[in-house]
Amino acid sequence: LDPDCAVPTELPAKLIFRCRAASINLVAAPGDAPGCRINIKLDGRPLRTGEQGADAAITDAGSHAIINEPRLYRLVDLGATCGEHLLELEIGQPGVKLYSFTFG
Repeated sequence: LDPDCAVPTELPAKLIFRCRAASINLVAAPGDAPGCRINIKLDGRPLRTGEQGADAAITDAGSHAIINEPRLYRLVDLGATCGEHLLELEIGQPGVKLYSFTFG
């Protein structure tokens, strides 16, 4: 167990929590394998166009971010619409390290 970050021990791993925010950011690192995909759901569904942060992508398969280097990843940006939301992150690859979240 790393005291500074969360590292999934079984895959796929999910992190689910409720927050009140208009933007959600994650500080993460890829571990040994760059290119770790984290699937993102907000309120039980993939992000919609216009809800994604600068580091999130929306495809036919859903919404996700790719963790390539240690840094802050901007996942969700709802503009000025602050509200209570349920965030779900699903990690399907080993090695990713989740350090902290920031909210706006």
